[in-house]
Amino acid sequence: MTAHPRVGEHHFQEHYAGHAADQYRVVRLHAKVTVPYRSFTNALRTREWTTLEPGVIDAKFYVRGIGTVLEASQKGPVERARLVAIQG
Repeated sequence: MTAHPRVGEHHFQEHYAGHAADQYRVVRLHAKVTVPYRSFTNALRTREWTTLEPGVIDAKFYVRGIGTVLEASQKGPVERARLVAIQG
């Protein structure tokens, strides 16, 4: 993730011909999201996809200092991952 993301930015997350072609676009900078761990109002929301899986699109929410708090499929096979707790 860039240090100062902007809505509409597009980046490759990884690229290895024939094996990895993950990409994302920044959708919102101050998204609201609630997961079992807690609620956030300042999450960065992205739309993510790979050309290796046409028709599969994920929404991901990132919180500064924590990382990914929610990942949910928007199109394609149903998948969902939520942050439940942080243990130190």
